[in-house]
Amino acid sequence: MKRFVGFAARVTVAHVVTYIGVGALAYSLLTREFFEGSAGLAAQVMRTPAEPALWAHVTRWALHNAAAPAGQRGVWRHSNH
Repeated sequence: MKRFVGFAARVTVAHVVTYIGVGALAYSLLTREFFEGSAGLAAQVMRTPAEPALWAHVTRWALHNAAAPAGQRGVWRHSNH
């Protein structure tokens, strides 16, 4: 069992590192033009870094969902409202 857990951990780390690395490379070489600026293709349907206030909201929401228990993902509760 210990051997399997070590193998599973290595495979998981390799996949995460590869996913992030390939995503960063693809963004910088292939898809950056779709996301940058307010005239980008993605800007027509998504919030992009070109709009800092909206982008900050998206970042907070994504981090909130990553840290939330599975049953509460997608639920946005403001503590100050």
